Amino acid sequence: MRKNSAITFCLITLSIIISGCSVEENNTQRPVGRGYFSMVNDTESERMILFGGSTGNIEKYPVEFISDETWAYDIGSRSWEKMNPISSPKKMIGHAMAYNSKSDKIVLYGGVDIDSSGNYNVLNQTWLYDYNRNTWIRKADGPPGRFNHRMVYDPGTDKIVIFGGVCFSDSQYSMKYLDETWLYDPDSDEWSETEPENKPGGRHHHGMVYIGKTGYILLWGG
Repeated sequence: MRKNSAITFCLITLSIIISGCSVEENNTQRPVGRGYFSMVNDTESERMILFGGSTGNIEKYPVEFISDETWAYDIGSRSWEKMNPISSPKKMIGHAMAYNSKSDKIVLYGGVDIDSSGNYNVLNQTWLYDYNRNTWIRKADGPPGRFNHRMVYDPGTDKIVIFGGVCFSDSQYSMKYLDETWLYDPDSDEWSETEPENKPGGRHHHGMVYIGKTGYILLWGG
Protein backbone atom coordinates (compact mmCIF):
# COMPACT_ATOMS: atom_id res chain seq x y z
CA MET A 1 0.00 0.00 0.00
CA ARG A 2 1.64 3.22 -1.15
CA LYS A 3 -0.41 5.83 0.69
CA ASN A 4 -2.70 6.14 3.68
CA SER A 5 -6.08 7.80 3.76
CA ALA A 6 -4.66 11.16 4.85
CA ILE A 7 -2.56 11.43 1.71
CA THR A 8 -5.48 10.33 -0.42
CA PHE A 9 -7.61 13.05 1.17
CA CYS A 10 -5.03 15.70 0.22
CA LEU A 11 -5.06 14.56 -3.39
CA ILE A 12 -8.81 14.30 -3.92
CA THR A 13 -9.65 17.65 -2.34
CA LEU A 14 -9.96 20.80 -4.45
CA SER A 15 -10.10 19.08 -7.84
CA ILE A 16 -10.81 21.51 -10.68
CA ILE A 17 -11.79 20.36 -14.14
CA ILE A 18 -10.94 22.57 -17.10
CA SER A 19 -12.24 20.73 -20.13
CA GLY A 20 -15.93 21.16 -19.29
CA CYS A 21 -15.96 24.97 -19.67
CA SER A 22 -19.28 26.50 -20.66
CA VAL A 23 -17.60 29.26 -22.73
CA GLU A 24 -17.01 28.15 -26.30
CA GLU A 25 -13.37 28.37 -27.33
CA ASN A 26 -12.09 29.35 -30.76
CA ASN A 27 -9.68 26.47 -31.31
CA THR A 28 -9.59 22.78 -30.61
CA GLN A 29 -6.20 22.76 -28.88
CA ARG A 30 -6.58 22.87 -25.13
CA PRO A 31 -5.35 20.99 -22.07
CA VAL A 32 -7.15 17.85 -21.00
CA GLY A 33 -9.13 18.05 -17.79
CA ARG A 34 -7.01 17.98 -14.64
CA GLY A 35 -6.84 18.76 -10.95
CA TYR A 36 -4.20 19.85 -8.42
CA PHE A 37 -2.56 22.21 -10.94
CA SER A 38 -1.76 25.90 -10.48
CA MET A 39 -2.83 28.79 -12.72
CA VAL A 40 -2.21 32.55 -12.51
CA ASN A 41 -3.01 35.68 -14.51
CA ASP A 42 -0.07 37.26 -16.37
CA THR A 43 -1.51 40.77 -16.62
CA GLU A 44 1.20 42.20 -18.90
CA SER A 45 0.74 39.48 -21.50
CA GLU A 46 -3.00 39.13 -20.85
CA ARG A 47 -2.66 35.38 -20.55
CA MET A 48 -3.65 32.81 -17.94
CA ILE A 49 -0.66 30.53 -17.36
CA LEU A 50 -1.24 26.95 -16.23
CA PHE A 51 1.36 24.42 -15.11
CA GLY A 52 1.31 20.78 -14.04
CA GLY A 53 -1.50 18.87 -12.38
CA SER A 54 -3.08 15.44 -12.44
CA THR A 55 -4.78 14.38 -15.68
CA GLY A 56 -6.12 11.00 -14.59
CA ASN A 57 -6.39 8.43 -11.83
CA ILE A 58 -3.19 8.85 -9.83
CA GLU A 59 -4.33 6.24 -7.33
CA LYS A 60 -3.93 3.45 -9.88
CA TYR A 61 -1.50 5.04 -12.34
CA PRO A 62 0.42 7.75 -10.47
CA VAL A 63 3.31 8.42 -12.83
CA GLU A 64 1.39 8.34 -16.11
CA PHE A 65 -1.06 11.04 -15.08
CA ILE A 66 1.22 13.70 -13.60
CA SER A 67 1.87 16.62 -15.96
CA ASP A 68 4.75 18.99 -16.65
CA GLU A 69 2.86 20.90 -19.34
CA THR A 70 2.81 24.70 -19.60
CA TRP A 71 -0.31 26.19 -21.17
CA ALA A 72 -1.36 29.79 -21.88
CA TYR A 73 -4.98 30.92 -22.27
CA ASP A 74 -5.73 34.09 -24.25
CA ILE A 75 -8.91 35.53 -22.77
CA GLY A 76 -9.42 37.91 -25.72
CA SER A 77 -9.38 35.22 -28.39
CA ARG A 78 -10.64 32.47 -26.05
CA SER A 79 -7.89 30.12 -27.18
CA TRP A 80 -5.29 27.87 -25.53
CA GLU A 81 -1.66 27.49 -26.58
CA LYS A 82 0.68 24.73 -25.43
CA MET A 83 3.97 26.50 -24.79
CA ASN A 84 6.54 23.65 -25.00
CA PRO A 85 9.49 25.43 -23.31
CA ILE A 86 12.93 23.87 -23.71
CA SER A 87 13.12 23.04 -19.99
CA SER A 88 10.58 23.14 -17.18
CA PRO A 89 9.96 22.04 -13.59
CA LYS A 90 9.30 18.37 -12.86
CA LYS A 91 5.94 16.75 -13.35
CA MET A 92 4.09 17.78 -10.21
CA ILE A 93 0.89 18.37 -8.28
CA GLY A 94 0.05 20.50 -5.25
CA HIS A 95 2.46 23.33 -6.16
CA ALA A 96 1.73 27.06 -5.96
CA MET A 97 2.35 29.96 -8.36
CA ALA A 98 2.15 33.76 -8.12
CA TYR A 99 2.61 36.49 -10.74
CA ASN A 100 5.22 39.16 -9.99
CA SER A 101 3.94 42.24 -11.81
CA LYS A 102 7.18 44.20 -11.27
CA SER A 103 9.42 41.69 -13.06
CA ASP A 104 6.65 40.27 -15.28
CA LYS A 105 7.60 36.77 -14.14
CA ILE A 106 5.65 33.89 -12.61
CA VAL A 107 7.12 32.31 -9.49
CA LEU A 108 6.50 28.61 -8.78
CA TYR A 109 7.42 26.89 -5.54
CA GLY A 110 6.93 23.49 -3.91
CA GLY A 111 4.63 20.64 -4.87
CA VAL A 112 4.95 16.86 -5.11
CA ASP A 113 6.25 14.53 -7.77
CA ILE A 114 5.67 10.78 -7.81
CA ASP A 115 8.32 8.25 -8.78
CA SER A 116 7.86 4.98 -10.67
CA SER A 117 7.29 3.11 -7.39
CA GLY A 118 4.45 5.41 -6.39
CA ASN A 119 6.44 7.24 -3.72
CA TYR A 120 5.61 10.88 -3.09
CA ASN A 121 8.59 13.26 -3.18
CA VAL A 122 7.95 16.68 -1.64
CA LEU A 123 9.73 19.49 -3.51
CA ASN A 124 11.34 22.74 -2.37
CA GLN A 125 12.32 24.06 -5.80
CA THR A 126 11.78 27.64 -6.96
CA TRP A 127 11.20 28.38 -10.65
CA LEU A 128 10.53 31.55 -12.68
CA TYR A 129 8.51 31.53 -15.90
CA ASP A 130 8.74 34.27 -18.54
CA TYR A 131 5.85 34.07 -20.98
CA ASN A 132 7.41 36.45 -23.53
CA ARG A 133 10.54 34.29 -23.80
CA ASN A 134 8.75 31.02 -23.01
CA THR A 135 11.44 30.04 -20.51
CA TRP A 136 11.49 28.38 -17.11
CA ILE A 137 14.56 29.18 -14.99
CA ARG A 138 15.37 27.38 -11.76
CA LYS A 139 16.27 29.68 -8.86
CA ALA A 140 17.40 29.18 -5.26
CA ASP A 141 15.75 26.33 -3.39
CA GLY A 142 13.16 27.50 -0.91
CA PRO A 143 12.15 26.49 2.61
CA PRO A 144 11.64 22.81 3.49
CA GLY A 145 9.46 21.18 0.85
CA ARG A 146 5.67 21.33 1.08
CA PHE A 147 2.52 21.00 -0.99
CA ASN A 148 -1.06 22.32 -0.95
CA HIS A 149 0.31 25.63 0.40
CA ARG A 150 -0.79 29.04 -0.86
CA MET A 151 1.31 31.82 -2.34
CA VAL A 152 0.61 35.43 -3.36
CA TYR A 153 2.61 38.44 -4.56
CA ASP A 154 2.69 41.58 -2.39
CA PRO A 155 3.49 44.50 -4.74
CA GLY A 156 3.95 46.88 -1.81
CA THR A 157 7.04 45.00 -0.63
CA ASP A 158 7.85 43.24 -3.92
CA LYS A 159 7.85 39.93 -2.04
CA ILE A 160 6.23 36.56 -2.65
CA VAL A 161 4.41 35.38 0.49
CA ILE A 162 3.64 31.74 1.24
CA PHE A 163 1.75 30.26 4.15
CA GLY A 164 0.93 26.76 5.32
CA GLY A 165 0.91 23.54 3.39
CA VAL A 166 1.71 19.92 4.19
CA CYS A 167 4.94 17.95 4.51
CA PHE A 168 5.85 14.47 5.71
CA SER A 169 7.29 14.45 9.22
CA ASP A 170 8.89 10.97 9.18
CA SER A 171 7.63 9.16 6.11
CA GLN A 172 4.93 9.55 3.48
CA TYR A 173 2.55 7.95 5.98
CA SER A 174 3.00 10.74 8.56
CA MET A 175 1.64 14.19 7.71
CA LYS A 176 2.57 17.54 9.25
CA TYR A 177 0.42 20.64 8.75
CA LEU A 178 2.55 23.78 8.57
CA ASP A 179 1.90 27.21 10.11
CA GLU A 180 4.98 28.91 8.68
CA THR A 181 5.09 32.22 6.79
CA TRP A 182 7.93 32.60 4.28
CA LEU A 183 8.95 35.50 2.02
CA TYR A 184 10.76 35.28 -1.32
CA ASP A 185 12.71 38.29 -2.62
CA PRO A 186 12.94 38.00 -6.43
CA ASP A 187 15.73 40.60 -6.65
CA SER A 188 18.11 38.84 -4.27
CA ASP A 189 16.77 35.34 -4.99
CA GLU A 190 16.55 34.68 -1.25
CA TRP A 191 13.95 33.07 1.02
CA SER A 192 13.43 34.17 4.62
CA GLU A 193 11.03 33.04 7.33
CA THR A 194 9.04 35.69 9.17
CA GLU A 195 7.48 35.19 12.62
CA PRO A 196 4.27 37.24 13.03
CA GLU A 197 3.10 37.73 16.61
CA ASN A 198 -0.25 36.20 15.71
CA LYS A 199 -0.70 33.64 12.97
CA PRO A 200 -3.19 31.03 11.76
CA GLY A 201 -2.83 27.41 12.78
CA GLY A 202 -1.22 24.86 10.50
CA ARG A 203 -3.38 24.04 7.46
CA HIS A 204 -3.55 23.32 3.75
CA HIS A 205 -6.04 23.89 0.91
CA HIS A 206 -6.80 27.36 2.29
CA GLY A 207 -7.31 30.48 0.17
CA MET A 208 -5.15 33.62 0.07
CA VAL A 209 -5.50 36.85 -1.88
CA TYR A 210 -3.79 40.25 -1.82
CA ILE A 211 -6.14 43.22 -1.21
CA GLY A 212 -4.62 46.16 -3.06
CA LYS A 213 -6.31 49.08 -1.28
CA THR A 214 -5.32 47.87 2.17
CA GLY A 215 -1.95 46.23 1.59
CA TYR A 216 -3.16 43.18 3.52
CA ILE A 217 -3.27 39.54 2.48
CA LEU A 218 -6.55 37.82 3.31
CA LEU A 219 -6.47 34.14 4.29
CA TRP A 220 -9.61 32.05 4.73
CA GLY A 221 -10.46 28.43 5.37
CA GLY A 222 -8.30 25.36 4.93
